Amino acid sequence: MMPEIVEKLAAMLDYNLDALVGPKCGELKVQDPEKYKFSPRQLLSDILQVYINLSDQEEFVRAVANDGRSYRKEVFIRAMETARRVPLKTEAEIEVLWLFVEKVEEMKLTIEAEEDLGEIPDEFLDPLMFTIMRDPVTLPSSRVIIDRSTIKSHLLSDTKDPFNRAPLAIEDVIPHAELKAQIDAFIIERRNKNPVLNRPDEEAVKMDVSTD
Repeated sequence: MMPEIVEKLAAMLDYNLDALVGPKCGELKVQDPEKYKFSPRQLLSDILQVYINLSDQEEFVRAVANDGRSYRKEVFIRAMETARRVPLKTEAEIEVLWLFVEKVEEMKLTIEAEEDLGEIPDEFLDPLMFTIMRDPVTLPSSRVIIDRSTIKSHLLSDTKDPFNRAPLAIEDVIPHAELKAQIDAFIIERRNKNPVLNRPDEEAVKMDVSTD
């Protein structure tokens, strides 16, 4: 999906999840819900299923992490507790949701670190995610340089080069060692100029979503 579509989808899902289980969920009222077939539990289950289905897509994880308006970790925790208690989802599905939230929280730290780097040269940016590449590779057919994690995520749902639609497997990509060395040197230089960037990332804390 195009980045702008992914961002709109993430924002819509986050907004509706917050409306269903967020701090103001008690204000959500629908007159004659049976007439309109409005079932909050079913809607919550459907929304969580979309998150589950897209949980392995890096661009979706990043879009959720970028949603400062509606995304809240505590809202996801409450949603998972509800999904377990009712129940709406299996333990395996709830585990996928937990891993998704962990990815989002890690992505938020990555985004903050990238912002601290300041202006990044265009040649260091991933062409789909517009983020600094950490493991650049060249696609054999289109010759486009992209981050390995981005193309790997893309290939999970589409086994074609996103730039020319030629068949592609992750084993076919060509590591770009020279560019990686340049990017690593750039990051080290920026961190040396800004001591704050040398602080260790906060360790992700595993969430306890068990109910009493």
